[in-house]
Formats: sequence, C-alpha cells, structure tokens
Amino acid sequence: MVPAMPKLIAMRDKKLINIDKVSAIVGGFCSGETLAVAPTAEANKVIMISPASTAPKVSEAGDYIFRNVASDNYQGKFAASYIYNTLGIRKAAVLYAVTDYTQGIATVFAEEFKKLGGEIMVTDNFLQDSRDLRAQLTKVKNSGADVLYFAAQTEAGAVGLKQAQELGITMQIVGAETFSDPKVVTAQGANGMMYTAPLSKESEEFKAKYFAYAGKSDNLPVYASQTYDAINMLAMVMKKVGTNPEAVKNELYNVKNYKGASGEISFDQNGDPVSADYQVMKVTDGKAALYQAQ
Repeated sequence: MVPAMPKLIAMRDKKLINIDKVSAIVGGFCSGETLAVAPTAEANKVIMISPASTAPKVSEAGDYIFRNVASDNYQGKFAASYIYNTLGIRKAAVLYAVTDYTQGIATVFAEEFKKLGGEIMVTDNFLQDSRDLRAQLTKVKNSGADVLYFAAQTEAGAVGLKQAQELGITMQIVGAETFSDPKVVTAQGANGMMYTAPLSKESEEFKAKYFAYAGKSDNLPVYASQTYDAINMLAMVMKKVGTNPEAVKNELYNVKNYKGASGEISFDQNGDPVSADYQVMKVTDGKAALYQAQ
C-alpha cells in the first residue's frame, strides 16, 4: 500500500534553516542549490535529503546530507561504457555547461572514456545562460570526434541541438536525463539524439494514484517518485526515532532495502544510494523511446 504523504517542508533557500528552524528538508532539486545550502544545514545539524541532485560533489557535502537519487559517478561511467563498448566509438568530444551538475557528469564521462581506451578529441564549455554555442560546436565539428557528449540543461540543450544541425554536425549526440524534457526532445536537431536516464522502477500503484490525482496518464514528472520516497523515508524514520536531527541522521544511514515508489533504496556511508540502473533513450520524430537498457 502506498502511504499518505506527510506534511514536510521542501527546501527553497537558507531561511528555512536560519529563520524557520526546521529539523529536516526535502531538497534541493538542482545540485548547485543543494551544494549552496548544504554547509548551512550541516553547521546547524539539519537533515537534507535531495531527490534529484546528482553531482558527484554532493557525496562530500556532509554527514547530514543525503540523496535518494544516484550520483553521476554512476551515470557518467555508464554513458562512457555504452558509447565505447556498445556503440563502438573511440573518439569523443565533450561539451558542457558550467554548473555543478553538468560539469560533474562531463568530467566523470571523460575520465572513464579515457580509461576504457577512448580519446577525447576536444573539451569545451559554455555559461548556462548562453544561447550561442556556435563557436564551441564548430570546434567539435572540426575535432575528428565521432560522438558528442553534450551535458546541458533544457534551454541550452535545445539551442545547442538546433545550432549543431545548422552547422552540419552529423555525429551521434549523447546527453543525460535533462534531455528528457519535451523542449529538448521536440527541438530542431534532436532527431537521432540519445540520452541516458536513471531507470526508475516506479510501482504501478504509485503511477496510477499520481495520474488519477493529476488527471493525466502520459509520463511522470522527472524525479516525482524520488521526491515522494524522500518524504516518506523521513516520515518513517521520524516515526521511529523522533525529530532529533542526530537520531534521524543515524537512522537514515541504517536504511537498507527500503521499497519505495522509485524502487529499492539503501544508503551508503556518504548518504548516497548504493547502486543505480540506467537506460538509453533515442529521439525519433519528436518522441523519445527506449533504445537499450543496462
């Protein structure tokens, strides 16, 4: 049975810690948001559990900082292995936005691709709010690479795909789960693009209840089930040990094989999930479909 969602506060900024004096926070969503607030939470012994922050640096954010979504140490390595071993590509270009999330996953990808025996022909970056990537994409086009690993958020990703097509770039483009956004999937130049995404094993009961509540039956919003699980794990632990932050922290580290809406969850010594599974999606005619699962 899917339990009722308890009333807990979702994180927006540091005032929840400094002013509202909460004992636990669900959030942040973006890795940069989580990493910015984590030092304040750690200093005040406030539990944070993020359902969506995947940057590798989150593993080092503190004893009170947890996440029930896997580190991009897994996803970056998965993408590198898939491109090298499954696609058989040996020469890659890397282009990323300068954010904690995108830079983190691009770095892991490049390091793993080289370990496997691949060659990084060019690496370049851009500011997250940039909407002109032509200079960087021209370097990619002329690099001799056979694949572009493109780590970007929604808006820059959609613009980059369009400009890549305009520049005549025909190499395979591979992104991460941010490219699942409909704005990217339907963007000009997205046809044939691939992206990796966490393989969430949402329960059918959770999906049915969500769709009934939302009044639609297409796709779950990204990290919806992880957010639900983060709240319910906190509620479960608080019901057992109370709201003292140290007691909650210690009990969260003991969470093993929690059967949530997003799948089974166990925390390691860094407050991270102990494992992760990924799938590869490919865009055809404005729609993304499973290409190959891990």
